[in-house]
Amino acid sequence: MSVYQLSICLICLVILPGCGRGTDFWKSRRPSTTVAKGIVTYRGNPLPKAMILFQPTDTTAVAASATTNAAGEFELRSFPPADGAVPGSYQVMIFKTDYDDPKYDVMPVNNNDPDYMKETADPQPVSLIPVRYNDPKLSGLTAQIPTDGTTALRFDLVD
Repeated sequence: MSVYQLSICLICLVILPGCGRGTDFWKSRRPSTTVAKGIVTYRGNPLPKAMILFQPTDTTAVAASATTNAAGEFELRSFPPADGAVPGSYQVMIFKTDYDDPKYDVMPVNNNDPDYMKETADPQPVSLIPVRYNDPKLSGLTAQIPTDGTTALRFDLVD
């Protein structure tokens, strides 16, 4: 074994045992979170694939977000991928667009067309719920997450 190889082995033996052990510096300084689950409906039906954003009323607090499943259910996360939200008061925004429409997946491919590279307007997503729910000041939606958590958050959206 050469001196170089021996040096590398010794460095690895000294450095590597400390890697991955102990606590994460930033994670240990995060505020604690709690379970925060609920459901979103629109016109009485579950609202799937909707983005829900909890904006804290305290400007020093941490936001939380989630995407609803097929049953309109969601579980908030303040520090993804970990589940849970920081307890506190929130204003709520909900977004549901047609962005999963296939028209957004299509990219024109026609290299023989001289206008191929000219800029064209990208299709703009269309809101599938009233746009007032996109703004925390207009939505009227609020929530309180207690320190012991909740599974009873419910937002029933109407026109």
